[in-house]
Amino acid sequence: MSKRNSEQNQTSQPDAATQFLLEQLHSTGNTGKQLWLADENTLGDIAVISSRAPDIKFISNRFDVAAALTAKKIDCPFSDFDFSPIENNSLDCIYYRVSKEKPVVHHIINQSYLKLKPGGKLYIAGLKNEGIKTYFNKVKTLFSGPASLVKNGTLYSGFSEKDVQIDDKLSQFEAHQLDTTNYAELRPVAEILPASGNGLKKTIQVYSKPGLFGWNKIDQGSAFLIEQLDGILDTLSQAPRSMLDLGCGYGYLSLMTQHLALERRCATDNNAAAVHTAAHNFVENEMTVEVTADDCGGSLTEQFDLILCNPPFHQGFSIDGD
Repeated sequence: MSKRNSEQNQTSQPDAATQFLLEQLHSTGNTGKQLWLADENTLGDIAVISSRAPDIKFISNRFDVAAALTAKKIDCPFSDFDFSPIENNSLDCIYYRVSKEKPVVHHIINQSYLKLKPGGKLYIAGLKNEGIKTYFNKVKTLFSGPASLVKNGTLYSGFSEKDVQIDDKLSQFEAHQLDTTNYAELRPVAEILPASGNGLKKTIQVYSKPGLFGWNKIDQGSAFLIEQLDGILDTLSQAPRSMLDLGCGYGYLSLMTQHLALERRCATDNNAAAVHTAAHNFVENEMTVEVTADDCGGSLTEQFDLILCNPPFHQGFSIDGD
């Protein structure tokens, strides 16, 4: 998404799930240390959230969200939802509009339990087709305290409180924590062999993890682009010497240019998990690629002979043609 469209979206009204969380944020009973978990669903609501809750803390896995909050002088660490800097049992409230991918949601629910004080509340909201009812039932079992879920059309919203009566909370967590598919672990998802017609010089090992688009497969659109690439390059009068992989994900497009005599390769992505995973894949496959977190290459000032991009068509749960 372009910066212009990002700025326009930041002035739009929050969706129903976010609106519920904002209402809880302003209720008189919610004070103390509060955290808002900001993924791509938050992008259009930054102006509203930051203006209504200047003291709340944020974590975001999106570079554009973190940058927009930082521009408002609001501290927002950019990470793959790394909760480690937050002390266990230290937060009073956490606000979370459910994410698109189940391992991400499970990771955040688990970490919310560990970071909330006994009696602390997780406010959670989402739409019926986003799996919110199932997520809430898992939260209620883990947190084991007072809980409530309310239906309003397709919106489900509510809270769950971390039980103050359980003495051994670590055992409670170990017994009822949600399956995150080992969220933080990089694991092999593909092995691409040199074969006639694919141009590769050696086997490529591809690693990935939950938290980025198509994390456990090779995207069909990206594979199709690579199938056509050599034929397109053959039509050029001069072979490219520099390349930019825009929205690199775990780095598939760059990895598949191994056979090209490029002098410079750069790759950017908005997602913290993607930046981390792509960098690992390039080191693993002995390729020199400069990897940066960026909002659609907005910080780049140089030009490139070749740009590879399999563009995203979603913003949060919605299709976004911009």
